[in-house]
Amino acid sequence: GADLWILLVAALAALGFMISVFRLVTWDVELFLVVRLRILSQKNVESFLEPIDRWINEILSKFWTWHLLGTGVENSQIYATMLRQVVMWLITLVVVVLTLWGLSTFFKMCTKNARLFPNSLRHWGRLAVSLQSLTDFMWYWTAFVWLGFNVFAALGNARSHFEYGGVIMFTVAINLLSWGMAIANSCRYSLGQSMDANEIASMSIDSIWRSNQQFYMMAPVHLYSIVRGIGQFLKWRFYGVDISYWEEAGEGDDQGKRTVSIVKWWTLLLVLLPVGLWIQALVAHLGRETSNELEEATMTTSQIEAAWAARIVLTIVALDLLHPCAFLFLREQGSDKELGDEQAKKIRWSQAVCNSRWWRRILRKVVLNPFLASVLKYVGPAYFLLLPLLCLWTTWFGVTASFMLVTPA
Repeated sequence: GADLWILLVAALAALGFMISVFRLVTWDVELFLVVRLRILSQKNVESFLEPIDRWINEILSKFWTWHLLGTGVENSQIYATMLRQVVMWLITLVVVVLTLWGLSTFFKMCTKNARLFPNSLRHWGRLAVSLQSLTDFMWYWTAFVWLGFNVFAALGNARSHFEYGGVIMFTVAINLLSWGMAIANSCRYSLGQSMDANEIASMSIDSIWRSNQQFYMMAPVHLYSIVRGIGQFLKWRFYGVDISYWEEAGEGDDQGKRTVSIVKWWTLLLVLLPVGLWIQALVAHLGRETSNELEEATMTTSQIEAAWAARIVLTIVALDLLHPCAFLFLREQGSDKELGDEQAKKIRWSQAVCNSRWWRRILRKVVLNPFLASVLKYVGPAYFLLLPLLCLWTTWFGVTASFMLVTPA
């Protein structure tokens, strides 16, 4: 009961944060919450924001001179309003954090029972980690949206345009934030503290690689789990079926094998998807050449650049998933599944070409080897680091791949 209450406190804080972000990006917020609640007057708030507004206008005037705000915007005050609202939100966020710190300190002085209310900011951080672990399945859809957006762009449907300077600055900021978060996660605790707290505070290329793989691989599994859970609840609610045990659909068809099958075919789809998109692009290009049509007559320059960038991103995702996909398909070992060393030496080339077990052996040696794995795990992070330079060619590199690096939690 008490543990559930304190987790509920963290959930309410997280919900308030998400509502504030949604309000920031959807509503035209001109007043502080303290003004709406009549804690402070608008005149006092305006006098406080006067130097901030002056600083914002100076920055935007320089950005406007450097052509970083976009050629399609005629009035730089649009950006001034947006930036002012962001500053208002950040100030409110700082006030809320200081308020939580004050309440936590007060409860720490009044009682030693940390189950009533978090007694430190570190306690809030631990609750946030626990809450994220419990609600991680709710964000499964982000992988589908991200992949769908890149497929949409790869098919030549993207029609937007982004300025070079703004996107380069954005990718540099994303790199600094992503790598800074990963390094801070690795260095925030000493070895003794991490052992006492039972926390993992190390970061390596392997952990980043596995985190990226897990992000894409587990999306259909989370969806399947949600659908199965809803189905089991409906059986219990309407038919009174006992769902307190692990249900098996039949002999040799339990949930574990079904989940492995979902991951296996999903990873195969993501590995073959960029191959199909590159073939489609090649066929479309050859078709335009044979029909003497200009490329610009069917697709704009922005669409062509977006398609190239999206296909490269999907290719890198496929390379990340190549190793687990091959492992799931080639993991069965035995005399009936794969040729042994002695059999491989005796078999003729004419026989090997038509022998599925020989091909399994070749794929295992080519894909599932330490050297290829050591190369593939650097592809994603290296591409992420090169984004600011790639954006000099086209800004769509930054748009399609700006969030492809998943840092380990």
